[in-house]
Amino acid sequence: MAMTEPTQNQERIWERGWEGHELAQLQRMARLPLSQKLDWLEQAHDLVINMQRNRARGRAEAEADSSAESSCEAGHMPVERSRGPSARRPPSEAP
Repeated sequence: MAMTEPTQNQERIWERGWEGHELAQLQRMARLPLSQKLDWLEQAHDLVINMQRNRARGRAEAEADSSAESSCEAGHMPVERSRGPSARRPPSEAP
């Protein structure tokens, strides 16, 4: 069961504004059984791992792009800049 789903015994009481929100959230979390708290922690951990992988992947791609561009500027290899699939033309329409 997801943590946002109320159980049959829970009442849904919405706070007005932000005042008291933090305390109310802490109280809701304190009422959860240990198994649900552990489920929440596992989901949060999975989310953090996924975010770290995406960040590392983005950094690696950025480093590879900057490395390729600097090699090209030094005259080592040409860099072909893609304009995406919509920019591809049949050979008969090539400039």
